[in-house]
Amino acid sequence: MKKLTKTTRAVLLACSVALVGGCGSNKVPPGTIITYQKDQIAPTALDTSDQTMEQPAVAVDPNIDVLARKYDELHPKAVVRPAVPRQVAPQPVAPQTEPALASKEDVDAAKKRVAELRGSAKTAKNGAITSITVESADATLDDMKLFGRLLDLESITFLGANFTDEYLAEFKDLKKVKSVTIQNSNITVETLNMLASYPELTSLDIRRDLQLKNKDLDAVANMPKLEKIFAYYNSFGSLAAKRIAKSQTIKVVDLRACSQVDDSACRYLAEMPTLEEVYFRFLITNDGVEHLSAAPNLKFVEFQDCPIDNGCAASLLKYPALAGLRVFRSKAFDDEGVKQIAGLKLDRLELRDLNVSSEGVLALKDMSTLRNVELSELSSVDSEALATVFTSWKNVESLYLFSMSTNDDVVKTIAANMPNLKSLTIRASVGELSDASIDEICKLQNLETLDLRENGGLTLDGMKKLSSIKSLRKFYVKGTKLGDTSPEVEAAIKEFKKINPKCSFSN
Repeated sequence: MKKLTKTTRAVLLACSVALVGGCGSNKVPPGTIITYQKDQIAPTALDTSDQTMEQPAVAVDPNIDVLARKYDELHPKAVVRPAVPRQVAPQPVAPQTEPALASKEDVDAAKKRVAELRGSAKTAKNGAITSITVESADATLDDMKLFGRLLDLESITFLGANFTDEYLAEFKDLKKVKSVTIQNSNITVETLNMLASYPELTSLDIRRDLQLKNKDLDAVANMPKLEKIFAYYNSFGSLAAKRIAKSQTIKVVDLRACSQVDDSACRYLAEMPTLEEVYFRFLITNDGVEHLSAAPNLKFVEFQDCPIDNGCAASLLKYPALAGLRVFRSKAFDDEGVKQIAGLKLDRLELRDLNVSSEGVLALKDMSTLRNVELSELSSVDSEALATVFTSWKNVESLYLFSMSTNDDVVKTIAANMPNLKSLTIRASVGELSDASIDEICKLQNLETLDLRENGGLTLDGMKKLSSIKSLRKFYVKGTKLGDTSPEVEAAIKEFKKINPKCSFSN
C-alpha cells in the first residue's frame, strides 16, 4: 500500500476519474482508481486525510505530470510558517523610591524644631523633608545648620529680619532646591551668589529685602535655570531691570512698588526674548507701555497705580503675543481705554478700581476668547451690564467679582452660560444674593473653588446645598452664615463634609 501525495490525489480528482463505491472495501478489482472523499465541512480545505489506494493495475496516464503542474500553478501550496511565540507585553516596573539623603535623626529633629517655630514642613513618600517654611525671630544659627543638612529640600521659605547671609550660608550644599523665598530679611549679594550655585533653582522671591542693591542682581542673571524673579517692594531702580534683562532664562519679572523702577525698566526688559510676564506699580507711563510692545513673547502685563491713560491702549494693540492684561487703580484708564482693548484676543483680563462704567464693560461683550476674568470695585457698572456680557463669555473658567453689583439674576446668567467654570468668586456683593443664587451655583458641576465671603444674605440651609457639587474642593465662607462659630454651624459643616469629604473650608 502506497500513500498518495496530496498533488496526486488532487490530480486524480481533477481529471474526473470515475469513482467507485467501497473505498473502504477489502476487495478492489484490478485497475480500479481510488480517490479520497470530499471534506463536507470545508470543501476547499487542504487534504490532511490518511486515505490510501491500491497500486493501480494499469500504467499511469503519461499526461499526469502536466496536469499536476497546471494544478499546482492554479492552487499554490500554502506556506506553513513556524509558530511565532506570543509576545507578552512587559509589565511596567514601579519606580523605586530613592532613599532620603538626610539621616532619619536629622529629619525627625527638623520636624520637631519646625513645629516649635510654628512653621510648616512637607515630606515625600520616602520620609524625606522636601519643603520647609519658617517665620520666627526665634530661629537660631543652630536651626539653620540642622535644616541645611536636609539635602532633599526642594523648597525653602524664610520670613524675617533675623535671616541673614550667615544663616543662609548653611544651605550652600543643597542641590535639589527649585524654589527659594527669603522675605523681609537682611541678606546681601553674598546669599544671591550662593543661590546662583543651585543647579535646579527656577523661582526666587526676594521681596522687601532692602539691603540688596541694583548691582546685586547680576547674580540673578547668572542663575542657570531661573524662570521667575519676585523682587517687589525693594529699593531697586531701572538699572536692576537692566541686570535682570541679561538672563537667558527668566520668564516672569515682578518689580511692583520698587521705588525707582520707571519707563527705562520697560525698555530694558523688552529686550528679553524669554520674557512672558511682567508686573509694575507706580511709575510706568504710556511711554513704558510703548517700550514693552517690542517684547516678542510678552503674554501678560500688570499696571497697578500707574499714571497711564487711554492713550496706552494703542500701544497694547501692538503687543505681538499679549494674552493677558491687568489694570488696577489707574484712574485715567476709563471707558475709552476699555473700548480700545476690546479688540484684543485675550485669555485673561482683570480690571479693578477704575473709572469704568457699564458702557465700558458692555464693549467687552464680544471678547469670546476670555477664560480668566476679574471685575472688581467698578462701582459704576450695574447688574444688567454684567448679565449682558456674561451671556457671551462661554469659555470662562475663572471668574472673580469683588464688590460688584451682582444679584440672583447675574448668578443665574453665570450658571447658564459658563459650563466650564472651575473657580467662582462673588465676594462682598453690592447686590444682595439670596438662596436662589445657591440653587444656580449648584448647577456648576465642574466648580472646584468657590468664594462667597461677605455675603450675609445666604442662609445656612441654602449654603449646605453646595455639598452636592462633587467637584468642589475649596470653599471660602468668612462673613457668611457658614463662617460663624456656633454648634449649629459646626453641625452643618460636619454634614457638608459627610456628603463631600474632599471639600475644605477657609476664611
